[in-house]
Amino acid sequence: MKSNPVTALFVVLLASTACCSLAAAAEPPRAIYWGNVRHHLQTLQNPRPLQPEPVYVRQDTWYGSMGESLKATFGADVAQANSPEGRRTRDVLWDLVARDFRDRQSQIEMEIERRDGLWDEYAPAWDGASDEYYLAHARERLALARRTLKFVEQAGDRGEGAGEIEVLEQRLAPHPDPLPGVPGRGSEVSALPGVPGRGSDAVGRDLFAEAVDLRRRIVFSHPAFDFDRLLVTKRPPPLLSAPGDNYYAIHGGTGPGLVILDRWKSDRPEETVLLDDKLPPGCVIHQDVSFDGRRIVFAYADHTPPRERWQFFLYEIHADGTGLRQITGTADDPQNPNSGEFGYVGSGGGRRTVVVEDYDPCYLPDGGIAFISTRNQGGVRCHNGDRYCPTYLLYRCDADGSNIRQLSFGEANEWLIPQPTQRVLARRKPDSESSAGDRGRRLGPDRARWLEQSGRSRVPGNAR
Repeated sequence: MKSNPVTALFVVLLASTACCSLAAAAEPPRAIYWGNVRHHLQTLQNPRPLQPEPVYVRQDTWYGSMGESLKATFGADVAQANSPEGRRTRDVLWDLVARDFRDRQSQIEMEIERRDGLWDEYAPAWDGASDEYYLAHARERLALARRTLKFVEQAGDRGEGAGEIEVLEQRLAPHPDPLPGVPGRGSEVSALPGVPGRGSDAVGRDLFAEAVDLRRRIVFSHPAFDFDRLLVTKRPPPLLSAPGDNYYAIHGGTGPGLVILDRWKSDRPEETVLLDDKLPPGCVIHQDVSFDGRRIVFAYADHTPPRERWQFFLYEIHADGTGLRQITGTADDPQNPNSGEFGYVGSGGGRRTVVVEDYDPCYLPDGGIAFISTRNQGGVRCHNGDRYCPTYLLYRCDADGSNIRQLSFGEANEWLIPQPTQRVLARRKPDSESSAGDRGRRLGPDRARWLEQSGRSRVPGNAR
């Protein structure tokens, strides 16, 4: 008698399921994907030795420090400096320079010079960006400042800075543009033959700094920025920064969390860290301020358990730092972590495949909270099971975390976009619309969908 291969496969799968121990079933579901994440972590924590070791030479300026450090590290060995191993060493030097020169202008200059490729190839005799390079960027920044001023004036009042733009343009006039009208000419200017390096009498960098500062003041003169306190979240970059992965707690870094900046438009704002000594070390993301400005809702993950058990839940605190409380993931949550529901052992002895996490909270006009969550137990299809990558959809709950309800249904991630009307906009990026060969456009076009005031998959009468 012939055996049916499908039946045989089913029997094998059934037998293997029956042999699974309860201990294995009780493992966190993402433990089956944990090998890839653990390997990445170990690589970050125990990197290969650098060849050569970086020699950091601190100077008065960031570019002087970087230039002298490169020469001290590589000397005349251009091949080694431009090799893959040499670039690893150079990246470490960049981190050291960025650590020591935290002022705004140095950070901007580092960004544009690296973006334009000025430091891509090591050349021992190179003495930094030319004066013409910064004159070109000063012209571009002034043109942008004039367009910004026009936008600010559309708000009603005449914006600040019109006279200062004219003064800077007059100071730039005696310095001819070697490539007038060429888009992105900054990078080409630096490569022009015979263009001198930055001399003691160079003015390009100074004029560029003044143009940057002027445009910044013009932006902040807009009526929409007429407030004194700003709420920010401070945390390290996530372990994986791909859209989707950067939300999962296992990829988050430990940081201070919620910080209120007073005098935030100045060069030295005053910081107030709201969560100091109020929560264990962890990661905070996605804060939202209540309509009256008195409360803050946010997502927080406790980093004291093993990393594979980190989870984001919703919390709330008053803007003065009092009244901290947990909203989801509590003992009253239908999927309480201590009840075995949160991705460890599901109801009826079953096993979930996704650890429940809640993110991106948004206050609603009726006092409730909209948020996105992995409670739907879905997975991003394009990863084919090669790494832990669940989907998150739109949910809501009452102010105390009760009455959690799913509002949208699908198989692709959604992001909350609050609207000033009685609606919430859910932004979706479906993977299913891309072909396997089109990796550069894998996420496909954005799909915006209104969740209106009626129906099972819509925000019920109180959307923001």
